[in-house]
Amino acid sequence: MKNQSTAKAKASMTKRTKKASAPSAADTFRAPADEAGAKKVARKSVMVYLSADEHKAFKRMAFESDESMSSLARQWILEHLN
Repeated sequence: MKNQSTAKAKASMTKRTKKASAPSAADTFRAPADEAGAKKVARKSVMVYLSADEHKAFKRMAFESDESMSSLARQWILEHLN
C-alpha cells in the first residue's frame, strides 16, 4: 500500500512539472513581433457597448490622434495591465 501511494505521488509530481506556465495577461496583449502575429490578433473581436455620445467622442479621439479605434482600445488595455 505504501508503494502505491508513493507511485501516485511521483506520477502526480511528474504531471505538475510537465505543465508549461501560461503567459501573463500583459504578455498576451503585448504587440506581436511580426505582421503574421498582428493578423492573428485582429481575428479576435471584443464587444464594447458605448452610448451614442461616448462612441462619437471615441471616434473623434481616434481621428484626432490618427489611430484606429481598435488601436486606441488596445493601447488602453496595455496601459492598464502593466
